[in-house]
Amino acid sequence: MDYDISLPDGSTYRIVPVQQGIEVIRTWSEHPWPMTTTQAFALRDHFGWTSFPARENIFTTNHNTRDYDASFTTIDDATVSSFNLTLTSFAPEELDPITQPAAQAAYNAYTTALTKLYGPGSSETSQGVTSTTWHLPNGASIDVGTIGSLVASTIESPEANEDAAGEERYFDEYMTEEEEAREVSLRYPDYQRRQQRDSRQP
Repeated sequence: MDYDISLPDGSTYRIVPVQQGIEVIRTWSEHPWPMTTTQAFALRDHFGWTSFPARENIFTTNHNTRDYDASFTTIDDATVSSFNLTLTSFAPEELDPITQPAAQAAYNAYTTALTKLYGPGSSETSQGVTSTTWHLPNGASIDVGTIGSLVASTIESPEANEDAAGEERYFDEYMTEEEEAREVSLRYPDYQRRQQRDSRQP
């Protein structure tokens, strides 16, 4: 698979090499939970990443996909709730005919690698996003999804998954399918809107 693709606009569409991306995903997901913010910053330093000055939980990695391509969220500013890692560059929507096949190939490569490690995941397509999720024995989960030119991963902590399970029970009991679909769409916003947002400084 070609990890660097030259585009007609002069830019380069980059895919994080699978071995490199999987190392990061495994390190974060298999870390003992709960994870403190101090431990999260230690992982940042382990990989040689740099924090955004105004928001230390947003990182620029050495993957060369874009600035600020990894981040984590916290529960009460004390423990890590989730970790997000971009696995490809963003590209203009009009270049999707070129970048989408590459993104799909990257998605397939990552899901194959994670299936070898953790067994088959649970796959779905919703709101234009194709994703696969693995639930680990330690209670954490790994999600890899793709839309347009983007492939990204999210690791949820055991605590976050417990909360999500409670929300799912609420959805099943009280929400209509239309209302639940709107909730799901919040996780993977409209692709064009994400491009516009990420073209600005965080």
